[in-house]
Amino acid sequence: DNNGGGDGDIDNTATASSPDAPNAQDSAAAPLDVDAPAPVNLAKSATEAVDNGDGTYDVTYTITATNLGAATSSYNVFDQLTPSAAVTSVSILSPTAYQAGTENAVSGTIANVTAGQLLAGVNLVTNESLAAGLTEAWTFTIRYAVDSAELTQQNADCLNNAGENGNTGFANNVSGSSTDTNPADNRACVPI
Repeated sequence: DNNGGGDGDIDNTATASSPDAPNAQDSAAAPLDVDAPAPVNLAKSATEAVDNGDGTYDVTYTITATNLGAATSSYNVFDQLTPSAAVTSVSILSPTAYQAGTENAVSGTIANVTAGQLLAGVNLVTNESLAAGLTEAWTFTIRYAVDSAELTQQNADCLNNAGENGNTGFANNVSGSSTDTNPADNRACVPI
């Protein structure tokens, strides 16, 4: 087409004709937003916690980005750990690493972050570009130290019980795509 007649919308005209009646014609226009970014969905998953037998547990988190649009789009990965009140310390065993999917190139910036920054919430990846219809992922592994005397069914079960504000189990949340199509899959939590 010719860019919707050059006026930024899609034009449609229909004509009906019949030998028994005069011709009828009707037109409509629909706006076309060519600058809208392609939707990029971010989904969080986690492995089962590995019990190290010394009061520490290791969990690997994966953030999968999927471009559901017809054009290349950019996104950020903002991540925040929200573990149980029974967690006494957090350390990073393996920093954020790229995992190729159907896309296999890093174009954004991967931040070198601290455990404290992850607890406060931090951009792990910024200005990452993802081609239409492709996926890629990011992983990192966290070691949690747990005070068993502070551990309760409520703060270990990954349910958002009253007063926890999402701080339960080994919970982790991701955001950063303004076009995320399913925010319900932005949280992963592994029970303690």
